[in-house]
Amino acid sequence: MYKNFTENLNFQDTLRNRRIAVAIYFNKNIKHKKKIPVVFFNHGGVSSSTEYSYIANSIADQGYAVICIQHNFIGDQPHSLKKFNTGILKKTRRPIWELWAGNILFVTNALKSVKPLFDLDHFIVAGHSTGGDVSMFFATQYPKMVSNIISLDGCRCPFPRNAKCRTLLLQATDTTTDDGVIPDKNEKHKLLEIQIVKVKNATHNDYSDGGSKKIQKDTIKIVRIFLEGSGK
Repeated sequence: MYKNFTENLNFQDTLRNRRIAVAIYFNKNIKHKKKIPVVFFNHGGVSSSTEYSYIANSIADQGYAVICIQHNFIGDQPHSLKKFNTGILKKTRRPIWELWAGNILFVTNALKSVKPLFDLDHFIVAGHSTGGDVSMFFATQYPKMVSNIISLDGCRCPFPRNAKCRTLLLQATDTTTDDGVIPDKNEKHKLLEIQIVKVKNATHNDYSDGGSKKIQKDTIKIVRIFLEGSGK
């Protein structure tokens, strides 16, 4: 199917009555002398976990296990509802971020018994759009669990101020990042490094599999360089 696609897993979160599907991308040809570094990749609000194979495969080729969680569940309220798209979005969308962050935390614990070689105590969170926002939110809520953050045009959730990690934000040309998302030069925070890249000619939707192949190639290059500096 895909070069590094290895398996699908399904978990049942009985406390929240949610079935959570997971797709794992992993290059079995890479030998690891210590625990395998992990990237949790989170899809966009109207996308699915299977729509980011180009970036998942690339990250897997750098020696990471890429965990793609299907966050949307039958019966969930659609993100297109007016209540999620009016007012101050960092407040109105918080219930979505809380739900998805709970999914990441649940899957992290569920995988520990079935993937003991994965480093599930300290990992990278990444994602597109809402998935980028939830990556920022998760790092804010659980700063000690996050080593780096990669956001593909997440525009609403503020960068964590309390997480000691590196952060990469790739922006688009047809969206605007909300005020207060990116720390200003005079603001105190614990982030080790902040990289902001506005990818030339990139639209918001180019960051998923259905987007421009040129933009995807540029995205892969930027993310690859960022990960090479992560010290995994």
